[in-house]
Amino acid sequence: MKKYRAAIAGLGWIGQGFDLDNPGSLRLEEARSYAGAFRLHRRFELAAACDPNPGKRRSFERAWRVSRSYKTVEELLRAQRPDILAVACSTRSHAAVVRAALAAPKPPYLILEKPFCGTVHEARAAALALRRARARAVVNYSRRWLPEVRRARRLAASGTLGLPRRAVAYYTKGLLHNGCHMVDLLSFFLGRLGEPRLLKARSKEELDLAARAGGADIYLISGEAADYSLNEADILFSRGRVRVSNNGRVEVWRSRPHPWAPGARRLEPDAAFSGPAGPGSAMSRMLDDIAGELQGRKTPGGCRVEEALRTLEFCERAQRLAAEAAAKGPQSPKAKVVLLSPEGA
Repeated sequence: MKKYRAAIAGLGWIGQGFDLDNPGSLRLEEARSYAGAFRLHRRFELAAACDPNPGKRRSFERAWRVSRSYKTVEELLRAQRPDILAVACSTRSHAAVVRAALAAPKPPYLILEKPFCGTVHEARAAALALRRARARAVVNYSRRWLPEVRRARRLAASGTLGLPRRAVAYYTKGLLHNGCHMVDLLSFFLGRLGEPRLLKARSKEELDLAARAGGADIYLISGEAADYSLNEADILFSRGRVRVSNNGRVEVWRSRPHPWAPGARRLEPDAAFSGPAGPGSAMSRMLDDIAGELQGRKTPGGCRVEEALRTLEFCERAQRLAAEAAAKGPQSPKAKVVLLSPEGA
């Protein structure tokens, strides 16, 4: 069985840190880091990593029993020539890593952590370079890899749940840290989001927003990161409802005739979605798909760079609206009602 040589650029939390407490007893379905998932997946060999921090490199070699770690991605690519490279370094470094990877004799398959690049300008240049090089890349918006999310999306796309009506998503820890996950998820279900409208800005990253997508009004509401971490979306359709909870659990309701109110209807749970989140982490599911793609099989795939670029464009436009509002100074305390119209769809 062919194994693909995998490398990691950046040894922070997603690079290895989430799984450093128990590398010896870790199971693939529990893996939350690239190091853990590559180390345990039967189709990959964890070959090397790079990070400018020598302490993180030592931790990597000790925890994952890999003797090859490097200070820079250029050193790694010259020495190892991996089949796949996970870009898990700081977002502001992503564009430089993409350029280095494309300069390799055989560019590796790239997995880029969200939100793709540090700016829209960098992301557009990276997307163009990847397209010209015909290099394969995906951006890790993790919920797209979960089977239950995909199944609910297929159900919605089939028209079984009717027309999209409204969607509300909650996020904490900032628009570009966590909120972009919800922007991508809503895009996955409803299509490209229209222009953002600013409802309230608590800071540059904590924004309450409105937009249109798929004919539906959507709202993104920021929470307090000091209270808890939250990423949830609730989508209402004319004949049903889909909710993706914080832990990746998916719940679906169908509209049925009300048993004792003539002419009325109510939502009833779809038993096919009544269990906990499906087995296997998003990380392991992602590697299943990528291994299949590397073998030439057609797989569902995750978020492609063009889709991630649109998400980043939405977030950057929202941040620009917040900056413009802040520059105007305090507004009247009178409540402002934001009316959405189909023109923004």
